[in-house]
Amino acid sequence: MKNAFLFILTFVITISCSTNHLVKLNDEPNLNKIFTRKEISNLEIIVKFFDSILVANKKEQDVNVEYHEYFENINTSESMEDLRTRVGLANVKSLIDMLKNQEIFNEIWKFSNEYDYKSNDTISLRLNINLQGKYFILLESLGKDDDFMKQYCSSMQASGNINPALIASVIKHYKDVNFQRDINRLIWAVHYITILFKEPYIK
Repeated sequence: MKNAFLFILTFVITISCSTNHLVKLNDEPNLNKIFTRKEISNLEIIVKFFDSILVANKKEQDVNVEYHEYFENINTSESMEDLRTRVGLANVKSLIDMLKNQEIFNEIWKFSNEYDYKSNDTISLRLNINLQGKYFILLESLGKDDDFMKQYCSSMQASGNINPALIASVIKHYKDVNFQRDINRLIWAVHYITILFKEPYIK
């Protein structure tokens, strides 16, 4: 238990120190109506995690510029493996390990199994967005004033998760996103963490 606590503490400190940008999700009225203060604090860790990858050690430190440049590169990449390399699967696993015992995890995600189509054996654990969680309620509330977010929610409800068509749609949408807003970076971080996470299934 002590080792787990030290791991989490080290991970949080590393994320916090790797970017100078201040993340304050509690300034977003939509979040305050849905999440507790502790849950918002954990959501801020998710944003800082993605910021630490895209913005850390950059001289300009303009979060909007850095995010747009990053997704312009992703837009031209040919495979999800390239994206996994850029973000780092080990980093994603560390974040999920830190969050999975927190209340916020179940409000965003649920684990699902990936099967071998020939043997039907379970081969890995993946993440799905929890359509009954607070996070999806947040997305739906944003969709009331945002046509793209409304479509995003509808697509997930129809398929049960983030499907390939939705992945392609999100990549094309990056030019219209203001990444200065912490809530937008939260949505993109959760989106890509959900896609990227994969853990071997242990019997």
